[in-house]
Amino acid sequence: MDSVVEQSAPTFSADERESFSEYRSLSLLAVTSLLLGILSVGALSYPGLWIVPLVAVFCGAFALRAIRKSDHVSGKFTAWAGIALALMFLSWAVSQYYFGRWVIYAEAQAVAERWIQFVLEGEDKIAHQAMLNPATRQSVGFSVDEYYQMDEKAREDMEKLFSEPPMSEMLGLGKEAKIELQRNITQDLKVGEAKLIRQIYRITAPNKSPIDAMITMTRQFRPEQGRATWIVAEVGKPE
Repeated sequence: MDSVVEQSAPTFSADERESFSEYRSLSLLAVTSLLLGILSVGALSYPGLWIVPLVAVFCGAFALRAIRKSDHVSGKFTAWAGIALALMFLSWAVSQYYFGRWVIYAEAQAVAERWIQFVLEGEDKIAHQAMLNPATRQSVGFSVDEYYQMDEKAREDMEKLFSEPPMSEMLGLGKEAKIELQRNITQDLKVGEAKLIRQIYRITAPNKSPIDAMITMTRQFRPEQGRATWIVAEVGKPE
């Protein structure tokens, strides 16, 4: 006679049933916020990635809102962790970016004002040297005057450059002329660490009309030298 095996439904104690009823699922938005908060470290390398921490904050905020409204969803600490990481990396990235721009602008201003001062004092040869690539500047062992006496092409280039405004208007105005930075214009060149910086200056001298000049400079950081090299690439009237 075949034996009959009876299967009965599992039974749970009152404590077990209570523990099941108290189970709360982990919020998917909270987990997403945490993952994006971790990935927000990428915002330090490129401003376009600032969107990542912003999305992480929004996901975390919506997760917290859903958790407050439901008794069946958990993940409050996960959401707060994502928000905290996102805000930390975002504030770090923004501070780093704008501080870096401020440093570059300050360097550019120092270079431009020194160059303008050479022109105002009639030092056209020195000013022209600052507009040449370091590899093509005056040879070692020669003074700047000797260099332009020997190099006819360099002398012609310099004379042509300073025969046109605004350089011709600025040349020799004297130390009493006032130099004022009007505004900065920055364009990045995606070639190593090179950057193109444009600054607009106003030069005023007694009994003279103000002269506006847009100075374009290139900056390239050289790790082997531990410093940046600046070249005054172009000088013209503001657009």
